[in-house]
Amino acid sequence: MNTLARLLLAASLTTGLLRADDIVLVDGNTIDGVSIQSETITEIKYRKSGGRGGVQSVPSSDVRTVTYSSTNADYREGLKLLLAGDTLEGAGLLAGAASDTGNRLENHHRATGLVTAADALIGYGDMESALGLYNELLHDYKDTRHQPRALLGRARADLALGNHDAAIGGFQQLKDNATSLGYGQQWEMEATFFELFARQVKGGGDIGAIRDGYADLKAKAESAGFAAIATKCGLQLGRLNLAAKDYNRALPAFNDIIAERLDTDRAVAAGAYLGRGSCLFALADKTRSSGNAEGAKDDFKAALLDFLRVHTHYADVQEVQAEAIYWANQCFENIGGSENDYHAAVLKARLKGKYPRSPWAARVD
Repeated sequence: MNTLARLLLAASLTTGLLRADDIVLVDGNTIDGVSIQSETITEIKYRKSGGRGGVQSVPSSDVRTVTYSSTNADYREGLKLLLAGDTLEGAGLLAGAASDTGNRLENHHRATGLVTAADALIGYGDMESALGLYNELLHDYKDTRHQPRALLGRARADLALGNHDAAIGGFQQLKDNATSLGYGQQWEMEATFFELFARQVKGGGDIGAIRDGYADLKAKAESAGFAAIATKCGLQLGRLNLAAKDYNRALPAFNDIIAERLDTDRAVAAGAYLGRGSCLFALADKTRSSGNAEGAKDDFKAALLDFLRVHTHYADVQEVQAEAIYWANQCFENIGGSENDYHAAVLKARLKGKYPRSPWAARVD
């Protein structure tokens, strides 16, 4: 689940206790104690508590999250389950409440519920269900402020399902809309990042141009104050250097992200640990190949710590779990000894049991 969705969940858990809605802005400021009147692609209209000052508005592009004061029991329980890690049941309850036209939820509640459930399912790996929820939102709530978020999510789901051209087209649509419909610079940059990533995943393109694209976007994002986008670009630059076996460039990129991990999206931080572990594993393998088997064990142990951190501390980042378990298994096998062999066998069974359809499960005996 991304940081934006997690912030929304955490804030929304208090909806049963609040007497008014709260708006959190991108710059960190808040508009407290209001009653949301409507939400559209361009603006949120609200009244101050007690009706003071009449109807006011704030641009949707300036809003990070909204805390709602009145939803319903299923909606709130779904959010609680999502935050507790029960993704399937939580997303089901939340999406069901949002789709039930017989209850008294407002349209902005419904749109927020659908997109939050869909984002959670993306993180869980259930792309087909996420795609359905994004399409429902885009079809039924054409003027919601969550249109850009749903366009991004739908294209990400297409990408994960291997629909590369559809994904690239979706990211391009979001870029175009960000300019023509006023979504804001952040959405344009998000779309640019994922379009580059989609072309990287699709393969067959100019890797040098993709690398330059990440570097250019990273500089622009840093200049504009969008640190999360800049960090994601840094992660991909590290991965490209890792794929090219340029460990001298890859390792510093991953280390820079890890140094700032507390201020970084959890998925990006997990990716950085996974990348650093992969660098260390490759260096350990190189040391062993040179004839220094004992020296290689220390490097395998260092790599192991990174893979285990991904598996334990970042267990909620589902999309990297199978890969982390696979490489942790390989580290234990390469370190050797009866105790390590036992741990390797446990991880192998866990990989095959929890992620039987993953390509990483197919790589173990």
